[in-house]
Amino acid sequence: MTELMNKIICNSLTHYVNKNQKDWVLYYKLVVFAYNTCPSSRLKISPFFLLHGIEANQPLDNKIIPDNDNCYSLIKSLEKLQEIRKEIPSIIQNEQQIQKLNYDRSHKTFNILLGQKVLKEVE
Repeated sequence: MTELMNKIICNSLTHYVNKNQKDWVLYYKLVVFAYNTCPSSRLKISPFFLLHGIEANQPLDNKIIPDNDNCYSLIKSLEKLQEIRKEIPSIIQNEQQIQKLNYDRSHKTFNILLGQKVLKEVE
């Protein structure tokens, strides 16, 4: 999971850095924020929400969404977060089963008995 996140962040940074790749530090926080606020394709929830229990308030949100009387409810948000956290183990288990099926389809299993001679390829 961490390797995938690092790959996505590095790939995103390549779109912003200059040819010398020395100004990546200017964009790193912005790219990580974008990654953390983007809903996951599998969970349909952003990592920011899973960690904090609320969606991140971005500067453009203040301009687009008018101020209304629907105030933020901490209790409702925590209840929703608890429901989501209860669902995550089953989502992970389903994804692991899918990954196992994909792995099993593309890999062969060899049954080698003790004492059986095998040919080993040397590079």
